[in-house]
Amino acid sequence: MRPGDPDMTAAALSFDVSELAGRRVLPRGQGPALFVQADISTLDGVESVVRAALDKTKSLEIRS
Repeated sequence: MRPGDPDMTAAALSFDVSELAGRRVLPRGQGPALFVQADISTLDGVESVVRAALDKTKSLEIRS
């Protein structure tokens, strides 16, 4: 699948915001500190994720 394919559009996605209400959504032993809330469709969001990763691990490896 590539960006722009019909299955990748927001119109093709649906979700129920209450689907996980009252359920454990993180694996045991993992806390919210492992996650970064960011919109990676924007430059600011990507910079936020990279900054958080570098602050936490001091390195970052990106593979494609």
